[in-house]
Amino acid sequence: MNSKTLAFSFAHLPTLKQQAFNLLDVLRLVDITTSIPTKARWLSIFARALGYKDWGTLLHTANAYTHNSNTKIFVPENLSSIADSIYTSLGDANVQINDLIDAIISIGTNEEKISNDVSPEFTLIPPTTYILEFGPKYAYEQPLLEYMWAYARKQTVDDLVKQYAFHMKQKRAGLSKSDMKAQYLDVYPSSGVKVKDLLDSLVQGGYVDIKDEKVSISERGRNFIRGYLTDEFGEEWSDWWVKFTKLYSEIPFKVISNKWDHYIKLYSLGLNPKEAVENQYWSSFEKRIAEAFSNQAKKQFNTAEFPQHQTQRYFLFTPLLFLNNHNVGLKLNDIELTFIGPDWANPTESINVARFVPNKHYVSGYCGDKALSRGWLQLIPEDIAEFKVTYIWTSKKNNFKRTEHTVTYNLFDSPNSDNWLFGPRVSNEHVTNEYAFSSLNTLTDGKKLSEDEMRNLDRVKAGIHYLDINADRVLIDEQKNLTASNPYSISMLYDF
Repeated sequence: MNSKTLAFSFAHLPTLKQQAFNLLDVLRLVDITTSIPTKARWLSIFARALGYKDWGTLLHTANAYTHNSNTKIFVPENLSSIADSIYTSLGDANVQINDLIDAIISIGTNEEKISNDVSPEFTLIPPTTYILEFGPKYAYEQPLLEYMWAYARKQTVDDLVKQYAFHMKQKRAGLSKSDMKAQYLDVYPSSGVKVKDLLDSLVQGGYVDIKDEKVSISERGRNFIRGYLTDEFGEEWSDWWVKFTKLYSEIPFKVISNKWDHYIKLYSLGLNPKEAVENQYWSSFEKRIAEAFSNQAKKQFNTAEFPQHQTQRYFLFTPLLFLNNHNVGLKLNDIELTFIGPDWANPTESINVARFVPNKHYVSGYCGDKALSRGWLQLIPEDIAEFKVTYIWTSKKNNFKRTEHTVTYNLFDSPNSDNWLFGPRVSNEHVTNEYAFSSLNTLTDGKKLSEDEMRNLDRVKAGIHYLDINADRVLIDEQKNLTASNPYSISMLYDF
């Protein structure tokens, strides 16, 4: 997670440095992690959690804070991002974020502790009980657990038995019986060492769960495998992780996830940090999308450069109309789009329509050069967190009903502070379903549906809260919650 830069009073610097060392002591004494860095490296980890490149950068920047009076850094609104950053830097997946947050609160000033609803005397107490995890039996059970961690999703017992038995059969290929037994590969579905018996043993040990006839690896099982593959997040892993995260941070708009199983898998496969990061890079298709968007922005704003990283927010308007089967062949010169919105959102050029994707049911609105433009891009004023627009679709020859599509957009910052681009077709998680339709049949795919069935349609659940269709026109009113993203995450606009 990218941390926002936390400014503070220059006079508070000595206290902040002492808090850094106090936190390191707490991590060690309370056994929150076994991955204890050197003091020099720790200071840089601490500085990054506050939004600075390293401790040296923090010291240099602090000189500009002579007129800043802030002495409250470890307050509720900052704790999650600080903890996430430290968690990533430590490289120990056994660390619990909540424990890390408690540790941060414990080294706060009295004011900071009170802001976190704890007393000024709040401290953490070292554990008095330790549990040694020996894991499942090495010869037969552990390989099955490793297989489930690497390959198996939640599935039926029968399916897992068949898949693992086939996996063992492939590993036995070409081996003699004595070699098979020596390598513990004599595992079968219904004879010898049985897959089901191994699975039952893993369930008894708490490494695997069976619920509703579905089998899956438990969190205890995952923790064991993570520790086994990384030698309990030992020195070799730590060295790999430091290099990996440094290279990963150079990928534009990408941040390390708090779920590390995929990264651990890359490490266990023997990939060096550079190879592992290349595995995580944006795809060639995504890079082409980002480049196409950049070309559109440069053309629209008549500028030679449009940097990938922006300090201001932009909105990519991408109105869509979905035509029914009867109208899918309509000529584009019969279709018109009118936009009604706040002054800052209005395009400076006339709006045209085009078909940009192979599905000819979709008609898109755009401005400017058809070869470059998808929709239009507008700068969002600083004080805007919500706004409303209406897209009005009409047919010159009345081939479909006048369709008024009103959308209220709610804008939210991203946990990744680098993200700055908003839009219904811009998302790190999923593309927001937002298209207008000019008939009920288009929405229901020609089916007669009850009101409850209508409410359960994906298009309706995507945000529509009012729908009025009569003989002359269609009114669609919906609300969209959009989180800032980036040009690599634009979807369904380009057909390369």
